[in-house]
Amino acid sequence: MNYQLNLNQWSGMFAVPNCAMEYIREASGNTIKVLLAILHSPSQKPTPEEIASTLSLSLEEVKDGIRYWIEKEVLTAVTPEQQPIVKISKPSATSISSKELAEQRMNNEKVRSLFETTEQIYGRPLNTTERKTLLYIYQSTLLPVDVILMIIEYCIRIDRQSIQYIMRVCQDWADQEINTHEKVEEQIRIQLEKDKGQKLICSCFGIRRKLSKKEERYVEKWLNQYQFNINMIRLAYERCVDSISELSFPYINEILTRWHKNKITTPEEATTYDSKVKSQKQEDSSSPSYDLDELAKRGMFIPEL
Repeated sequence: MNYQLNLNQWSGMFAVPNCAMEYIREASGNTIKVLLAILHSPSQKPTPEEIASTLSLSLEEVKDGIRYWIEKEVLTAVTPEQQPIVKISKPSATSISSKELAEQRMNNEKVRSLFETTEQIYGRPLNTTERKTLLYIYQSTLLPVDVILMIIEYCIRIDRQSIQYIMRVCQDWADQEINTHEKVEEQIRIQLEKDKGQKLICSCFGIRRKLSKKEERYVEKWLNQYQFNINMIRLAYERCVDSISELSFPYINEILTRWHKNKITTPEEATTYDSKVKSQKQEDSSSPSYDLDELAKRGMFIPEL
């Protein structure tokens, strides 16, 4: 009988460890079903009762299946307080043997294409560690080869060509189900816009280092949530330096937050608004002063809401 894969039905997939395939021939049908149910579970820790309900098997049949895969070291039994809990033994790049690497490179056309194209992108041959890591990425994330290659090109574009960094990006995007050409293309566009905005801010502020995570959140708020252009951010920076003689992201954030709340969108509107606020405070001398500049000069920054 001739057949072919119906790719139209491949809306989602899950991995089966290579070590399990060694025992498929001798395992019973119910035993194989139990393993597939565990691997398919989002948490990969379904209880025997949940597996029994899913497969319409008896609890004893499920437990027999679990015991079988524990004996074959595909699953690991952990027994705190004498209660068996099943977890998957997770592989890593270092667990890939040189033999498996050679076999995959020789017999798997997709893996061979992944290696060869990555070498073209890098402009040099890959070493063994890099090949093992790429194979691990391919096997563990289930990302298509073209998607992995897009991520590699993106990482090199932002000058982050370490294979470990590439692996973290692949795993992170796979977890977010960014797993198609279109989704990855959109994610790369978003990330490049974010990187462009951060570089623009660094240039404006005279920063020659990578921003901290907290500073990145400030920048994302100013550019995306508040929708301020670089002219408004530069003006807030100048106000900050004029007032406290140093760069302070929290201080600049307070200025921009104040302008955003009052729908100030241009430098001219900001100058007019701040002049009115200053005049009003001077006239109302009987009221306590909560002038942001004065508090900042004393080192008393207003906490972010």
